[in-house]
Amino acid sequence: MKTVSTLASLASALLMTQAHAFDPGTVSATYSVVIAGASSPSGALRDILIRDICDAGQPIDLLIHGGVTRHFNIACQVGGFNVLFRKNEGGSAAGVIGVDSKTPQPFLNTGFAGCGASVAKTLGGRSYTERSNCGTTAAALANLTPDFGLSDVEPAALKGPLAPAGASFLNVSPLTVQPIASLALGFVATTDLYRALQATKFPSTSDCNPDPVGGVDLTRHNPANPGSPISGANGIRDAYEAPAANAVHPRHTVGDTLACMPILSRDEVRSLLARDLSTGNNVWVGPNAADTLTSRTAGKDYAGLGGAINLCRRNAGSGAHAVTSMHFLSTGCGSGAVNMPAGTCTGSALCAVNSSESASGVDACLNAHATSNIWAVGYQSTEKNADLSASYRFLKIDGVAPTLSNLIEGNYGNFAELVAVRRNNVNDLVNVPNPVDFSRANAIWSSLVTLMSTPANVGAIDALAITKQPFGDSGYAARGTPTFPPNPAAPVNPLSHVRPGTSAQNTCAGPYATPVGVGTGRGLVR
Repeated sequence: MKTVSTLASLASALLMTQAHAFDPGTVSATYSVVIAGASSPSGALRDILIRDICDAGQPIDLLIHGGVTRHFNIACQVGGFNVLFRKNEGGSAAGVIGVDSKTPQPFLNTGFAGCGASVAKTLGGRSYTERSNCGTTAAALANLTPDFGLSDVEPAALKGPLAPAGASFLNVSPLTVQPIASLALGFVATTDLYRALQATKFPSTSDCNPDPVGGVDLTRHNPANPGSPISGANGIRDAYEAPAANAVHPRHTVGDTLACMPILSRDEVRSLLARDLSTGNNVWVGPNAADTLTSRTAGKDYAGLGGAINLCRRNAGSGAHAVTSMHFLSTGCGSGAVNMPAGTCTGSALCAVNSSESASGVDACLNAHATSNIWAVGYQSTEKNADLSASYRFLKIDGVAPTLSNLIEGNYGNFAELVAVRRNNVNDLVNVPNPVDFSRANAIWSSLVTLMSTPANVGAIDALAITKQPFGDSGYAARGTPTFPPNPAAPVNPLSHVRPGTSAQNTCAGPYATPVGVGTGRGLVR
């Protein structure tokens, strides 16, 4: 059996023999493609760049900032030229407004020497080197004006309570806005809260109930690796922790599967986001009046410290925050609108309402709460945490899981309709120094929009490991006229925030169903 040190030596030797792309710390790129905005689709964007945009057979290096907001760069050749792709994770408004008004945004600005670790990986037949922990502070960042942006919501929605303070969308450039795919969003709970909900919903004899038979061992599990099967007495039923059948990721267990997902109603989610429900004592689980989530789970391995249910939210300006707020609270949508309470801390800090810049900041918040045995909830796109490396799980809402099948069958209405933005003037490219390269940068952006929008290409995204959740495949669906029957290999969402017969996307007023008889549409599939 190989020792850990031997395996480390082999990995090091492999990296020494693997070719690398140009080092952006010592070699200038021919030009840069600088993309700001939404962090929800960043996993898909990163993988598309590696798999489909960088030249085949040439070295590729992925550099990831080590801070809470995980900006990334990709260095590779495209068409034989050294190109540096730079993506920041500042949220939809930061990208849209940064592109529109040419407001500089922070981007990763380091070379290979600034990264703390590297590992050889493959994706879709492409070999690349992932370099992580590339600086952990602002010293590794530089302010750049983005040329391109991604948003989880239409730019017009980024105003008032859904925009950063004093930075509403103005469309001064003006912008060209291109619709791309739908991405399912979901409501999440820390692993302990997830298990507490399961324990109150499933009978004591069910393997979906985390309580061990006898229920006497209260030793805590390891919150740093909550999905890893642990044998023996540890306060969680061994059958619950058994590997799930046909699991894509090694951490997927029986307790994480679709059959075991606990359910919250949309009204309960709305109340948790509005902070009308903020402790387990507020959540009734029946059948008696005194049966609350706190009382029914007292003394259990997954009991929340003090019964508090904290909120890990995104900052105003996040598209995921905007869509979640509009969908559940009608924020910015007129009479009856409710605003999510503001945060008082960020990232891995603990407080009643934690508000972070990026999706990775929400991960940090949920992980910190799980480590401290404090229940917390939040919201993420469904391309997050498929490998269960973070200490949270998605929940069913009104009995419906955020799966791809539910999305393309019209059963799941909590989704973002992403847009790609750029300045109307296609030659206004701040990060392309030589005009001869304008057409090359523009062609790359056009390819990215196509790869993230047409049904067959969106189906290729959904084949990535980032969408393989323990409760089923999730991810993206193209916009347009749905096919019949729905085709997961070329998925189309039969719902849209664009009302049939119109062209304006309005997340406040929707989603709408594609009517039967419109083109080749078949309406909703049941």
